Amino acid sequence: MSDFKTVVTSAEPKGRWEGIIVSGTPKPGTCMEPMTTSPVSGRRTYRARGTTYTKDGQLGPIAVLDMDENQGSDFNTAYITGRYGRIYWPALGDELMMRLRYQSGTGTSLTENIGDPLEVDAATGMLQGIGTTAGTGAHASAPFLLYEHLGVALTGDTMVLTKFIGNN
Repeated sequence: MSDFKTVVTSAEPKGRWEGIIVSGTPKPGTCMEPMTTSPVSGRRTYRARGTTYTKDGQLGPIAVLDMDENQGSDFNTAYITGRYGRIYWPALGDELMMRLRYQSGTGTSLTENIGDPLEVDAATGMLQGIGTTAGTGAHASAPFLLYEHLGVALTGDTMVLTKFIGNN
């Protein structure tokens, strides 16, 4: 796995950071969605994507939860509901460390290769290989490409290097 220490790894990121209030216990590298609650001190509340966008690979905005370096967290430190956080709205070509969902018992470990498209999992907001389940709006978008060789079988969710290619 890559040895980056930040979610946004592009030398010159072109996206935009935004301060938020976090709902739930997501970890950095998770795709987030806004909630309909009123702003808190001018900041909107976001949760892991999966309530508004209910299908794997469904078209929708991409906002990635960043690490809270000011409070000493790292990739594996989950946020706590109500805590201040940061999301990053990536621009085309940005490289990011994203959370790849471990799919226990599916036999899909190590099937993702460099250059494979990745979609957002509707249940967790993490990335996964493109699924085959049919359904209106499902698998319509794979906004990231895997940019590294996994090399070892996954035993849990992990951070992987990706390139943002937009909703396609």
